[in-house]
Amino acid sequence: QGVQPIYRVSTKTGATTRCSAEHLWLVQTYTDLHNKTGKWRVYDTKHLLRKDGVVRKNKNGSTIYKYFLPTTVPVVGEAHQFVIPPYTLGVLLGDGDITRGTTFASVDAEIVDRVRSETPDGLVVVPHGKGISWGISLPNGKGYAKGLTPGDARINPYTQELKRLGLQGHGCFTKFIPEIYLHADTDSRLALLQGLMDTDGTHNRGTNRPHFTTTSRKLAKGVAALVRSLGGQSTI
Repeated sequence: QGVQPIYRVSTKTGATTRCSAEHLWLVQTYTDLHNKTGKWRVYDTKHLLRKDGVVRKNKNGSTIYKYFLPTTVPVVGEAHQFVIPPYTLGVLLGDGDITRGTTFASVDAEIVDRVRSETPDGLVVVPHGKGISWGISLPNGKGYAKGLTPGDARINPYTQELKRLGLQGHGCFTKFIPEIYLHADTDSRLALLQGLMDTDGTHNRGTNRPHFTTTSRKLAKGVAALVRSLGGQSTI
């Protein structure tokens, strides 16, 4: 066909691809989506670009997208036996202090109870101060964490695991999600996201969308990748 023009197509989430005018797209129109018809249509790039393109302005100035792509199915991932359960890690990354120990802040009894319920034998979740801050530690500095010998009595397996994962010592500006958690099975990744959202997540009533807030660029990118791996959409 000789030299053909190539188009760069970008989605609302910031993903981009390059294609020809004849490339076929499986899309749902705004009308089909709004009316919940369940219909999907196959259009080529040339069709999508006709008239005023793929977006239009509403009367109030807001942008309306005319076409929608199907979302991906969740990535399967690999099952792991984590030392720190995914939900607990999400809580520690969201509202935790992992610079030296293993503590987190919460006034939500459900969060504390869930972290406590998945804490292994030999570790306890105890309040610090007036109960806003909680520590995951060996009871009174004594006792044995599961799988450790008496000579290791004062070793907190969570603290040791944070060090192994490269997380220990990181504050709010540099926290991140370890790769092994990002590539875990679906249930583990969902639990991790639940821990993150339960601590630093909010719901925006105006847009009717959940938001996650962090000062760490690495953590923001990790959360976006986590959501996308579960079949969701995420923008930073």
